[in-house]
Amino acid sequence: MNHAWKLVAMILILLLAGCNGATEPPPDPMALVDEAAGYIQAAEGFAVTIERTGAPVYIDTSGVINFLRAAGSYVAPDRVQARVRVLVAGIAGDIDVIAIGSNQYYRHAILTGGQWLNAEFSPGFNAENLVRSESGLARAMSALQNAALTGPEDVDGVAMWHITGTAVGREVAALTIGLIPAQADVTVDLYIRVDDHHAERMVLVQPDTVSETEPKPSTWTVEVYDYNGDYAIEPPA
Repeated sequence: MNHAWKLVAMILILLLAGCNGATEPPPDPMALVDEAAGYIQAAEGFAVTIERTGAPVYIDTSGVINFLRAAGSYVAPDRVQARVRVLVAGIAGDIDVIAIGSNQYYRHAILTGGQWLNAEFSPGFNAENLVRSESGLARAMSALQNAALTGPEDVDGVAMWHITGTAVGREVAALTIGLIPAQADVTVDLYIRVDDHHAERMVLVQPDTVSETEPKPSTWTVEVYDYNGDYAIEPPA
């Protein structure tokens, strides 16, 4: 009996220790956002995809080129290349884009006859300003308001912190390479990896784009991955 009571006592002590043991508190959401933004600014390169669904968004002033998707890479400090999927007058096609500093090149089967054109594709675009300036990606992420953290959540097999909030459209435009034209608030969902605190997914929704003809709002899904990958971007021949 004595041994039995000792065993019971030990079990009770272990149970009490488990109930009273301190658990690690979740991170502060904005501290997590700021850390993730710092990793983006410091990266030597990364891959990025941007996909827009819902109400159309035109990237030209005449309202002809409707943005759908872009996939490409960034090389520090000021180089970007991407293949941009668009609708040109309702016809789907790809535009290849290279930006080195303020110098831009693009080609499209119809718009440029399949030849590279050394001309401005996105007015005022500069990759260094996009990533490393005070108005770039880091500033856009830090513009999140009413931040709330949930998780960890499983996102495609990866544990991620999920941070929700709102932001003024113009302050997070850098997250969509300047394509968001909205001044009104947008809703933001950030997904930051638990293991290394790198931001990998950002979803922005523009509620003000809903209309009778467009019942679904413009929604942007931005994915950043392969941080410090080995990329090379050169001007086209």
